[in-house]
Amino acid sequence: MRILLLLVSCLSIVAHTPVWADAGLLQTYAVTNVDASGNTSRAGGANPDGAPAFQGADLGTANTSIYLNGGEIRTFRNNGDSTTSAHMFYRLYPQNITPGDFIQIDLPLVSTSQDGSQRWSRTDAGINIANGLGPGTYTLEVYWRIDGTFLFSFDSNGGNNYKATYTVTRSTLPVSLIDFSVKTVQKQVFANWSTASERNNARFDLERSSDARTFESIARLDGHGTTTTRQTYSAVDESPRLGINYYRLRQTDSDGKFSFSPLRSAILRTNGEIVLAGLPANDVLSIDGLEDASQVDISTTQGRSVYQQKSNGSQTQVDVRTWPSGLYLLRVADQLGVQVQRVVVQH
Repeated sequence: MRILLLLVSCLSIVAHTPVWADAGLLQTYAVTNVDASGNTSRAGGANPDGAPAFQGADLGTANTSIYLNGGEIRTFRNNGDSTTSAHMFYRLYPQNITPGDFIQIDLPLVSTSQDGSQRWSRTDAGINIANGLGPGTYTLEVYWRIDGTFLFSFDSNGGNNYKATYTVTRSTLPVSLIDFSVKTVQKQVFANWSTASERNNARFDLERSSDARTFESIARLDGHGTTTTRQTYSAVDESPRLGINYYRLRQTDSDGKFSFSPLRSAILRTNGEIVLAGLPANDVLSIDGLEDASQVDISTTQGRSVYQQKSNGSQTQVDVRTWPSGLYLLRVADQLGVQVQRVVVQH
């Protein structure tokens, strides 16, 4: 099998993403397995190892499988601040299609060195990111996050994340899946998908999981047998769980054989999405809809951090009276992920 090791040096976080604590990232990795033809390492951000860049790379062509097997983060700790957990996030989507939410892969701690550096790793996730996809070119987008004793840190390419493409040469399901998306609307999750063609397709089951491992069926829709005409499907999860909900399609043939689509995720937050009041901001910026202990960071478009604070409750107010007029980027990070919005200050 081909192990594609995507190496991303997180020294770039100094230049691209504010580092808020003394614990931080040294390097990050993503581990994939593509059909079978040798190893490749790719880096993002600062690149002290001289590896080819991940950003904008062509990862290659797969006949049947590209496994995202997990990843690794190497961290350091200092001055009383330690990394408490590590995660890698990914999403994949066809070209010219609006991407959905990120899917989280937890990376457990596997070793700690005498100098305080730590290695967080998982390489057995076995996520086939070609499964269920029709022929075409797709984007794999990733970023990494560590949770510290005090604050969060990211390797996210300055909020733009790391993107590479890969090509699928043939469908791995008896249906050619054009798209599959899920979206949270108020307290429900709406799933939509479509096929370009179907062969002996008996049905679809929409399945849900809270850990991306154990799934339950929440909706069943009949397939269209054999057809070369585009078909569309939709289903609603009326009672998703709080937090991250993972979804996949289980497609069953008329002879009982089945296969799974790629995963999708939707987040149901206690307080909903963040809402900004008082824009353009003149004296006070009000941020509503925060989860408890969210990390709130505001920076200039050049990456200079002007505000960092952990929230205490669902709302916080930021005094912007001394800030120069202009455009700023608000990043809110919690255990469910990251939300980014633009903020305009005008005096």
